[in-house]
Amino acid sequence: MSPITEPRGYLEKQPLFLLVIVSSSPKKQDNADKRSMLRQTWGNIKNTHIQQQWKVVFMMGKASTSEMNEAIMKEQEEYGDLLIGDYRDAYRNITTKLLMAFQWASRLKCNYVLKTDDDVYIDIPKFIKWLIAREDKLTNSNYFYGGVLYSGAVVRNTAHRHYVSRTELPWDYYPKFCKGSMFVVSWNLIQKMVDLSRQVIRIPPDDAYIGILANLLGVDPVRIDGFLQASYLHWFVSFISLCQLRDLMGIGDSLTPDQMNYVHQVKTSASNSKGFNIVCISLHMKFFLFLLFCCTGLLFLCYRRCGRFQWWPK
Repeated sequence: MSPITEPRGYLEKQPLFLLVIVSSSPKKQDNADKRSMLRQTWGNIKNTHIQQQWKVVFMMGKASTSEMNEAIMKEQEEYGDLLIGDYRDAYRNITTKLLMAFQWASRLKCNYVLKTDDDVYIDIPKFIKWLIAREDKLTNSNYFYGGVLYSGAVVRNTAHRHYVSRTELPWDYYPKFCKGSMFVVSWNLIQKMVDLSRQVIRIPPDDAYIGILANLLGVDPVRIDGFLQASYLHWFVSFISLCQLRDLMGIGDSLTPDQMNYVHQVKTSASNSKGFNIVCISLHMKFFLFLLFCCTGLLFLCYRRCGRFQWWPK
């Protein structure tokens, strides 16, 4: 699982507090645009102004055409932050992609490894502050694995991209695991997961596979309340209150580059942090108020069309 090219200068530099591994793809311009926006926003180290050392790398496999691979290598020459594996970048190889990145990360020295996607926004200063607060409860012998928790049945439908045969995994249900859009693992757990993966058959849902490894190692996943994840979130980003956006540590997935930039502007704008009070209304409350408005409107229309109706018979 050795990479064909890796980020420059990481092995020679001082230890990191946090290594961020972002899953991306070499195949689409959309992914290139997301990487570009990420470098300009939350992935820009110069804009964070925090003491702890952290870095961002993008993991991917090889593209299907030489033209795409040439474009990716030019991007690597310019930025030096790509970790490219010697395999075709396809969904069935998603677990191989993650294990390759974990194996590479095990050669570094850091406290934590955060795995996320290129359509997710991470508030690095806020997240590092949260990790530091947790360290008071941890010792060098403790392992940590946390994110947005999920549990479900193993998919047996051969047409589904999450299909797993009983030969690959005889269990009917996955143990509780952290969704792949954003989860963090303590560095001392990374090598143990890589070593154990040599004995456990790989299955395509990479997040479920990591959950299986954690379960076999006796590590329970921890829910991180500051992570907000939903595949439909890009439809509702503009409805999330400004103060709720600022309080979140991770937001995704399916964010467009423009939406990522919007979240970044909200989180970094001085005008939004001081000078006036904002009434915070959560996304769930806004949805409830929207339903209440719709129901009230329907009742009013019924009243107008049907005339006064009696609530009880005379």
